[in-house]
Amino acid sequence: VYQVGVDNLWSSSVSTSATLFLLDAHGFIQKDQTTDQYVNFNHYRMDGVQLHMGLRPASDFRLDVNYTYLNARDVGSTGNVDQLQYQPRHQFAIQATYNPLSRLTLFAAGYYVADQVYYSKRGPDQNANLADYFVVDTRIAYAFTQRLTAYVGARNLFDRNYMQSYGFPAPGRVVYLGVSMNFVL
Repeated sequence: VYQVGVDNLWSSSVSTSATLFLLDAHGFIQKDQTTDQYVNFNHYRMDGVQLHMGLRPASDFRLDVNYTYLNARDVGSTGNVDQLQYQPRHQFAIQATYNPLSRLTLFAAGYYVADQVYYSKRGPDQNANLADYFVVDTRIAYAFTQRLTAYVGARNLFDRNYMQSYGFPAPGRVVYLGVSMNFVL
């Protein structure tokens, strides 16, 4: 794994970062679509860039924007398959955290995933694209004490239909409720 990056704090309310990365993986274990068995693949290469911007326009509000470009390919393949399946080329995320009261935290995030291929299991290698998708998650948390926090949230708030792997739909809207307790030893 190789990576090089730069971070910059422009002011107390604006920060940015950029990271270039390269991963050369030999003997990567993954399920072979033809045989349906897990095997060691010869040589995978994943390279790309991650960009981040953090904004804090007020002491009680934070906004983070992230973008990742990923070029994931099988460089040891002798077949027609080049781009690795289920490795999205573009991922974009925006997250907002707001603390209107010292003990109350409101969180919302949107995630966009695009340009993700999959390959046929049988016959000649054929690829297709999974549909791009955008999902929204939310969470509200209230800290009763420094150690006790209750929260409620929703994943996939708008109940979008999407797949991260062909033939396996991702869950619809999931609403959750919980309590966390921190212990100091």
